[in-house]
Amino acid sequence: MAATAKTSETKRQLQEAHKEWVTALERTLGLKPSKIAAEAGLSDTTLTRLFWPDYAGTLSQMSIAKVKKRFGVAGPGEVAATGAAVPGFSEADRVLFSNDNTDELDIEKIVEAMRAGRNAVEPWRLRTRALEAEGILPGDIVMVDLNGQPSAGDAVCAQVYDLRRGTAETVFRLFEPPFLVAASTDAALRRPLLVDNERVAVVGVVVGSVRPWRLGGSR
Repeated sequence: MAATAKTSETKRQLQEAHKEWVTALERTLGLKPSKIAAEAGLSDTTLTRLFWPDYAGTLSQMSIAKVKKRFGVAGPGEVAATGAAVPGFSEADRVLFSNDNTDELDIEKIVEAMRAGRNAVEPWRLRTRALEAEGILPGDIVMVDLNGQPSAGDAVCAQVYDLRRGTAETVFRLFEPPFLVAASTDAALRRPLLVDNERVAVVGVVVGSVRPWRLGGSR
């Protein structure tokens, strides 16, 4: 019960940070949140539902990335051009999969097929060696089920929170209850992380991966 309460409080604080970001965007861009979302290729309620009284969710990294790309703005927790920090969370060892390369059209189709219409499953291109012993390498695209419940031995996506700054570093590790551990020979990644649902919380389970480059090609 205590762990659930801590998780809920952390999520509430993250939602508040996202609401602050949306409010700042509305003020800076001079557009309503529904218009910002629509122009970024999102549902017109993606940003506005954060302010619904009965909505407890947060923005996905995919939604944030689309807004950033469309308007050239800093995301939550990132430093804007003015040098001011925007509340939210930063990315650590993953980046959102974005297909800007026409040579990867087939990979995009594979990724969409792996999602199978599940909105809670998001594709991310790794830039970490944390799962290399599991055969998942930097540059691979992994599918993260945000509704998945992790079991021992699962590869997971987790966030390491800094509540003072309102940010969270995203990491990929193996779940070995109650710890997250790296499957890597990289000594810098070996420190185990205790999942306490306050500073460290699992947010999704890796349910698949695909390697986008051709054999013999560059990564």
